[in-house]
Amino acid sequence: MIRTWLIWKTNFLLRLLLVLLSLGHWALLTLFLATARASVINGVCTIYLVNVAYASAGVIYGILYDLVLLVFTIIGLLRMPSSSTLWKTLIKQGVIYFILNLVANVIILVLDRLNFNPIMNGIFATPAACIWSGLSLRLPVL
Repeated sequence: MIRTWLIWKTNFLLRLLLVLLSLGHWALLTLFLATARASVINGVCTIYLVNVAYASAGVIYGILYDLVLLVFTIIGLLRMPSSSTLWKTLIKQGVIYFILNLVANVIILVLDRLNFNPIMNGIFATPAACIWSGLSLRLPVL
């Protein structure tokens, strides 16, 4: 969001929209985390209740949020024509980030919607979070 925020630094309404989208994303994440319950049975910590509707809504919102950021970033960069390598790198990184993040999140979404059991619903959540964190932190540095 920071990259998009800086590209659109002169457009107050779009920056307000970005803030509202981010607050919505955090509200969904907080709502999802508040519904997870864990239990220690025989010394083993297990997740026994996760609201699948909230989990799916969080993943779908995350995918759409990243898509909106990608579109606004590309539109903002196209409004400032440049032949510099930085400009081309920003577009390429945004597309790569979105595609890899989309693949990781679609796996989570499919397992959430199939709703096999609590373990299968959350088994890819940690790897997807690691992929998302790595992409978020590493790509802007390249």
